[in-house]
Amino acid sequence: MPSDLPRLVTRVPNDINDKFLAICENQNRTASNLLALIVKDFVSQYELNNGDLTIDSNGKYHITKKHKLKGVSSSLKSG
Repeated sequence: MPSDLPRLVTRVPNDINDKFLAICENQNRTASNLLALIVKDFVSQYELNNGDLTIDSNGKYHITKKHKLKGVSSSLKSG
């Protein structure tokens, strides 16, 4: 059954394509499956480093900066 998920199309040099396909074979994955995993991991790592991507009322994604804690207050420490 064909998928109705969006497609990502790219062009890469032959040597990179051949290496990627070898990795796919080594991991028993299709090229599409491995590429989807790579993109998913990249987005997760991007959000960890930059903040969550949240969607607005117009359907456009924006970075929501995370507030980093510089330290834990002594009143919050258990002990």
